[in-house]
This record gives sequence, C-alpha cells and structure tokens, in this order.
Amino acid sequence: VQFGQGHSIRHEDYTAAAEMAVRDALWHNSLTVAEAFGFSKEAMIIEVEVGVQRPEEVDVERIIKVFPYGRPSVRVVHGGLDIPKPHRDGLNIIANAAVTVRWAPRPGHGVPVKRAGQRHRGISTIPASRVGRCRDAHS
Repeated sequence: VQFGQGHSIRHEDYTAAAEMAVRDALWHNSLTVAEAFGFSKEAMIIEVEVGVQRPEEVDVERIIKVFPYGRPSVRVVHGGLDIPKPHRDGLNIIANAAVTVRWAPRPGHGVPVKRAGQRHRGISTIPASRVGRCRDAHS
C-alpha cells in the first residue's frame, strides 16, 4: 500500500486533486515489482481509494487513466479537506489516496495462509489444490 496527497488550489477541482494524490502515491513506489515476481504488469490488480470532501464530483474514469497498465478499480469516499482561502472566496481542496497492488494466485502455485499457532506474522504457502480442504482445519 502506498499513500499520496494532492490538492487543487486555484480551480477547486476535486478530480484534479484526486489525480495528483494517486500520482503522488505512485511516485513512492515502482510498479515494476511485477517483473521481479514473474507476473505480467497487465495482470496487476490495482485498488485505489481516494478521499475528498465531495466524492460525487470526482470523475473516476480520469483516475483510471492515470495507470498505464494493470486492472485498476477506484473507490471515492468522503475524506480529504476543504480549507477556506484566508483572504478571498474559495477553497483549497486536499485529496488523500491509498493505492494497493496485488495479483490473483496463478493456478498450481501456492497461496498464502497463516499457520495455526504462529506467534509472528510469518506467512507460509500451501498448494492451491489443497486450499479448500485446509480452510476448516486452521479456523
């Protein structure tokens, strides 16, 4: 998960602030991690959550276009800040974004599971073919 912040100081544009927040989050991380793990960039599942004071004013399609590849989904929620300008009418708009990247498990590869009795956050894998049989054993 990466976090970003964006703003619209002159135009009171919630979409522009949201786009800037998403781009800021992306600058904190490189989406080339896909290749390091043998996944295609197009297979990335990208989940975006953006907070602004007026979610209904954000053009979600413009946010999706920020991503050059992957399968982005965008959820806009109430958040961010609208700060009145001190010496004239209008608002300074601030948006916050969280961007999460993941991949669906590939057939035949292990999926992460938490082992019963683990005292730390260690993750192990089991073959995907055994997931259905193991769920109840560790609940």
